[in-house]
Amino acid sequence: MSAFSNTFVGSKTTLLVLVLLMILTGTRSASAVSQRISSLRVHGARAVSESTVGEWLGLQTGSYWSATAEARGIQRVLSEYQALGYWHVEVQKTNSSPGETGVALRYSVDEGRQARVAIVSFEEDLPFPMKMVESVVEVRPGDPVVRSRLSSDADALLGLFERNGYPFVELTPDILVHPDDLDVNVLWRVEPGQRVSVDGVRFSGLQWTHESVLMREAGLSIGTLYDQRRVDRATRALRRLPWLKDVLQPTIEQDARTGRFMLHYTVEESRSASVEGGVGLVPGIDGSYDWVGRFCFQSDNLAGSGRGASFRWERPDVESSDLEILYREPWLLGQPFDGAIGIAFKQRVGYMEAGVSASVGYRPASDSQVTIDVERQSLRPDSIGAGSFRQGTWSLGGKAILDRLDHPRFPRNGWAADAAVKWDRVKTEDRTFNRGRYEVHSEFYVPSGRRSVVSLSANGSGLAQRGVVGPNALIRVGGSQTIRGYMEEHFLAEHAFWVNLSWMRDLGRGSRAYVFGDSGLLRVPESGWVGAAGYGLGLIVQTRTGLMAVEYGLAKEDAPGQGKIHVRMVW
Repeated sequence: MSAFSNTFVGSKTTLLVLVLLMILTGTRSASAVSQRISSLRVHGARAVSESTVGEWLGLQTGSYWSATAEARGIQRVLSEYQALGYWHVEVQKTNSSPGETGVALRYSVDEGRQARVAIVSFEEDLPFPMKMVESVVEVRPGDPVVRSRLSSDADALLGLFERNGYPFVELTPDILVHPDDLDVNVLWRVEPGQRVSVDGVRFSGLQWTHESVLMREAGLSIGTLYDQRRVDRATRALRRLPWLKDVLQPTIEQDARTGRFMLHYTVEESRSASVEGGVGLVPGIDGSYDWVGRFCFQSDNLAGSGRGASFRWERPDVESSDLEILYREPWLLGQPFDGAIGIAFKQRVGYMEAGVSASVGYRPASDSQVTIDVERQSLRPDSIGAGSFRQGTWSLGGKAILDRLDHPRFPRNGWAADAAVKWDRVKTEDRTFNRGRYEVHSEFYVPSGRRSVVSLSANGSGLAQRGVVGPNALIRVGGSQTIRGYMEEHFLAEHAFWVNLSWMRDLGRGSRAYVFGDSGLLRVPESGWVGAAGYGLGLIVQTRTGLMAVEYGLAKEDAPGQGKIHVRMVW
């Protein structure tokens, strides 16, 4: 009962409040209409266009005017002009005419003359000769006082100090501008800080890899002055190691007792060994199915030593099999040379092939490598006796690699390319001849959003020799490594050129979903140039035990139900 009584008593007051609110609302609406900007004009701008000054003001026709926004816009105009060297610019509001449709704004700009540098000086005594400092500073007396050029000089001075043992340097350009004075003095305030030498390197987060291996890969010398360029190169080299998942930017630590400086890297290791396996079913002509498969072991960091080894067995079709074993020894004789030896066996219909190879690679930088290899191969008929030929081959080849990808496993940006040539000396039962080979590969990654990536790879491979080319020498095209949607080694070609295009979507935690399209042009013996194309989709998922990759590909001739499924597990 009391609640109803309170409502009745307060009803007159509520009515009065509502009336006042309606009056105030109407007044505000009328005021808002009068403060809407109907037009905006700027006069007097010469160094830039008047429309550019209008953009700096941030006031647009149709928006509401406010004193706060206008003050911020004028300050922005002054700042932008000062960045161009006009330090005495003035901006004035010349007219503000309210009307029925809004307010018309008029601004006048007096740019004045461009300020020039009178004196460039340094506040503190520098640890370097003045000539060395002047060689990196570009702003000279008489130059316009442009903020971007001063910023470039600041970066150059920072680089000079950081390259010569002063990573803690602090510097600030003070620009002394006097009213009605077009001559500006630039005073650099420099605090060099303590000079630093790299007395040691410490790694935290290691589980398997020896510190000596990372020191070797980083290439840092103990006892030398701190050089930011060398530290950056070392960081890039460590980040390119396949068994390091993450390498944080190093920090400089000083021992409180000895005063020595230590460079500290925090790293996170990933699995250096992978075991990959997969099986598939192939439909036969009689309607039955047979299996194909692949098993591969690879390690880039055996027992934390940086050595590499791989073992691969593969059955690409029901009548073929491959076996390859490879061992790699890095840093031969303590230099950036890698040595490798390997053996390989291949069985195909009618013949068997065995080979042994040795190679030496030189790494001038962490993202490049040049390799020379020698190989000996022998070919003989298989037990069926379908092939009656025998031949031996000596091969000499070279390869160059340049890798600018931002991540070794899941790149989002960058590119990589490699090119290889090989010369074969082939001896058969009735003749001896030469054969030349070439291979080129390139891949590009471009982000297409926060979580999407577009990748494009272009590839080519071919050979040249006189006479008929044997099946063992032809280029094998088809499958997950070349043109997807076809069976492994579906084509045997003398020359092959193909491209792979993919759109990938990062799912987080090292997983990606993607769609792909592949296309190629092949020169097949007895058929000439033929085209091939495939398309499909794939998924890479990070599990507790490793990576699982599933691809479904279709050739251009296939119906939807005739696709090929590839399943891979990497532990």
